[in-house]
Amino acid sequence: MRAGGESRPFDDAGRARVLAQVDRLSAAAYRTLAMARRRLGDAEEPAEAAEEGLELLGVVGLIDPPRPGRSERWRRLRGPGCAS
Repeated sequence: MRAGGESRPFDDAGRARVLAQVDRLSAAAYRTLAMARRRLGDAEEPAEAAEEGLELLGVVGLIDPPRPGRSERWRRLRGPGCAS
């Protein structure tokens, strides 16, 4: 993982910190997206290798508020007597 401008091992402590941040963002209704990078390999490299050797750059939280009137439309679609 990348931290403080340098590459560091992604150990259990780092994983716990990242997952805690994802949990905080998710609890606040953010959608989360992890950003990672890796150097391109040989053109003959199998496609599966693209998911190996990634360096975590960070996690981004995106808010996607409901459009005005959306909850009213959902209520009408679900019908009377449906639990929320």
